[in-house]
Amino acid sequence: MSKIEQIKRQEFDGITRRDALRIGVFTAFGLAASGIRLAAAEKSGSIYEILAFGGKPYLKSTDGLRKDFAPYSIVKVNYLGMNYNENLLDIRNNITSYTHMGFDSNKSDAWHLHFPDDAARFLEGIAWESEFSPVARIDLARRIAKGLLSAHVPGTKAYYYFRQRSGGKSELIFDAKNLESEGMMTLSSWGDDISGEVKIGFRAKFGEKWFDMKQFQFQDTPEGGGSPEEARTEINWNKSPYLFQRDFTMDGRLVEFTGKYWMSDEDMPLQYEFNSKDADKLEIVVGEPEKPAPILAMGDANMPGVIYLPDRTTAYQSDKTGDKEFLNPNFNYIILSKNNSWAAPGYASAILIMWEGRPDRITAIAKNGYGEIRISYAEKKGRTGGKVWLYPFPILNQDDMQYIYRNAESFLANGKLLSNSFPPLQMLNAIPTGLAAAAYILTKYNDPVAPTVRANALNAVDEVFEAERIGKKFVRVFFPVRAAAWLIKTGKELGDREMVDKYTSCLAIVMKRMLSSSVGYDGKGWPGGWDHFNSTKACWLAYDATGDQECKSAFDRALTVYTIDSNGIYRYGSRIPDPGGINTYFGSMPMGVWGVAGKMDWANRLLNLNVPAEPGWKNTAKDFWHDAGNGPWSQDDANPEYAGLSLRGLNISQRKKFMIPVGAFPIYEVSGDVSVTKRPIVDNQFFLPGKTPVKIVDGVNINLHHNIIVSQFHPGDVQELLHLKHRSGLITRHSRVCRGVDKPLIYQFDASKAIGAALDMHIKGDGFTVEASPDGRRWYQRLDTWSGEMKTQSMDLSFLTGSKDEFVKTLLITPGRDRSYLADAADSKLMDSNCRYAGKERGFIYKLDLPHVTECYLELFIGNGYKIEISEDGRGWSQVMDASGIKTDTGAVWIRMLDVTGYITDTHTLFVRISNMDKFSKFSKSAFLRRLTVYSVMKTDTIQVRISNVYNTPDKSFTLDKISFRKWMD
Repeated sequence: MSKIEQIKRQEFDGITRRDALRIGVFTAFGLAASGIRLAAAEKSGSIYEILAFGGKPYLKSTDGLRKDFAPYSIVKVNYLGMNYNENLLDIRNNITSYTHMGFDSNKSDAWHLHFPDDAARFLEGIAWESEFSPVARIDLARRIAKGLLSAHVPGTKAYYYFRQRSGGKSELIFDAKNLESEGMMTLSSWGDDISGEVKIGFRAKFGEKWFDMKQFQFQDTPEGGGSPEEARTEINWNKSPYLFQRDFTMDGRLVEFTGKYWMSDEDMPLQYEFNSKDADKLEIVVGEPEKPAPILAMGDANMPGVIYLPDRTTAYQSDKTGDKEFLNPNFNYIILSKNNSWAAPGYASAILIMWEGRPDRITAIAKNGYGEIRISYAEKKGRTGGKVWLYPFPILNQDDMQYIYRNAESFLANGKLLSNSFPPLQMLNAIPTGLAAAAYILTKYNDPVAPTVRANALNAVDEVFEAERIGKKFVRVFFPVRAAAWLIKTGKELGDREMVDKYTSCLAIVMKRMLSSSVGYDGKGWPGGWDHFNSTKACWLAYDATGDQECKSAFDRALTVYTIDSNGIYRYGSRIPDPGGINTYFGSMPMGVWGVAGKMDWANRLLNLNVPAEPGWKNTAKDFWHDAGNGPWSQDDANPEYAGLSLRGLNISQRKKFMIPVGAFPIYEVSGDVSVTKRPIVDNQFFLPGKTPVKIVDGVNINLHHNIIVSQFHPGDVQELLHLKHRSGLITRHSRVCRGVDKPLIYQFDASKAIGAALDMHIKGDGFTVEASPDGRRWYQRLDTWSGEMKTQSMDLSFLTGSKDEFVKTLLITPGRDRSYLADAADSKLMDSNCRYAGKERGFIYKLDLPHVTECYLELFIGNGYKIEISEDGRGWSQVMDASGIKTDTGAVWIRMLDVTGYITDTHTLFVRISNMDKFSKFSKSAFLRRLTVYSVMKTDTIQVRISNVYNTPDKSFTLDKISFRKWMD
């Protein structure tokens, strides 16, 4: 009997997570040796029989969005949609994933493409569900809020990344020949679609004559190497670095191009290298002649371009300076920017252009706003050419330009950007709103993390409104409306009149704009379903927060725009052709609006609308509702549009409120009855259920208390001396001023018996980082920001007190760069500096020192016929996973997650051996590892906090005038 068959036949009784790992619990579709199925199991049956939600099988990689629980009611699609979204939570970053589909493919995005933006919108759904149902998902709100905070853009005041991809690529070099730009390459963004950002080419000089690249013939290696299809193959999607090479020839003369890009979370810019042994001069051209760069032309393409030099003071504007030439420049980068960005007029977009060595000339062509930047190299030692790196910044507050300078200087000095494992796809969208919603729900239920989320929400929303006041705006104005409304509600929970007044004033500013013709408002509605229903929800929330009858009147007028009968949905009396399509975002947006308005007959009619969803379709609008909620993009966009909000009109009894942990997956009824299933819908190897028990409290008088101990002091106080580990700077009037030339300031705090901890600081500075450590040796950055005025900055430190809310990246090992972790590499071979292949015998071993670690997961980017073994001491080995079930392929990387907590002993040392399976002959090449990441939780009795300037000059500083350390106990 095989090990898998043994596991299938055993009862769960007595099987621990460690036992499961030792006997090799895995399947081809994701039982995945992680123990996650075991952790969620009950003791009443075999682990294969008892874990599916509602007694149905898991949604697997190949499963469509099933209808096992049809017919649907409004309450049912709410809890199904909420449970499905929750089940997509990813332990690696606390963000919900894109979809469950295709997770056993190495070239799909399931659980590897994440949208903090959409998770933020889901947070609003969590807050609304807690208002209108008997269920409050406080643990989920806390975890997603922590995920959003981890997406903070380093070096900015309060901006957040829009998108994240773990593995694969988000920035790529694609061929532009299909766009009639013969031979040019395109810096492209690949999120859920592909968009070109800037084209790159060359000009070559032979003798006295210049030749354009269009005069050359070209051939690619690999064939089609610059095509999306080639990039997304099983072999190449997780290859890092990926090389796209092209030979340009003309009359026997050769120009060679090599493009290089990495996985999106490698913090590396895209590299373009052109060389020729024949040319006398070679110019690398950033930008397509006669056309503006797409990334800089998303609003007004005719906007002037600005070039910023590394001295941080010199700038040239295309319409004033004209063409600009730099002879023998003594700098290695420029920033090309326009005050022009999509979805956020008034904000900027930018391209960071860096180069190697010393070009003899940089020429900026003023036309199209510096639409061409030419970097010229002269012949040297028989060859001509050079290397440039490009990195896009689609949306940028001009006040935060310093973070682009810092990215350039970091890369040129250390080979790494400051991208915080997120690609640069920053969009000012829902994240401040989601943080505000999280601040409200966590404050309402007195969660210990509420002050941290609240402080960050205030900073993020303040940044939005500071920009709004000077003409920088969100096109999607309903997001700042809702952000302000959530903070008004939060202020009321706190009894903070000043906070309520401040954000009521902010709300008035954006409500006025939302109810104006400048955004297409006609007195009743907004153009298109997306804007209309989102703005209608914003009107209702504004009324709910303030009681303002003008907001209520606007909401009531908006309800008249869309109507419904058995024949379809109508806008101003005209039937729309796609009632289950994009106009209503797959039917989900009307459900939220009609539900909150109490129009439950309309909502029920929509749920059962039996008309074609799109013209000519057999599928009806009601066919879009399924066991994961609603819409073909059920997590990405549709569920957050109605989940929670649509429950209001049902008046569900809330005599009792169920405070449930992550992974409870409840069923609730209009009667107020709640069943906690603890049974996931989706087989997610990256999911971690919560461990706290379900708490049932009085639904009217909710009274939740926590044992919180606060250590608070001002610099110079006697209390400060109790915590100072390394002093720095000078005391002036109960403030501590630390200049760039001063050493870091380090405090130490008692965390004994704590189950959570946080640090609050009242601080301002030109740029500073805050790091935390369990021992003063290994430091984990928690914040990199700046502020021109005193602000409360707050950081959660609970990962150092054993809390499983957040697993932090403890180690990131890339073969070739991190050889110090190798314990035995004799039977292995390093390839392309980033990939280690196992020999046919014992393979290779990593030794991981993990002091203070109490919970630990390994994420491996691994391929071919691998076998993974774990050991506590390097002598006795347990196989925990292998490549069983993977088809015969060569060089394809698979992302695998392992829970190795059961192997963490008092020595806090872990050995990982990668070798070949016994059936090695199945694969033509041996097993290999491309990356190993350790995610962990730690437990320490003391926490050290280090505050450092990011600049090392005396004119830069930070000023600290108050600090609080909070810890909470059982």
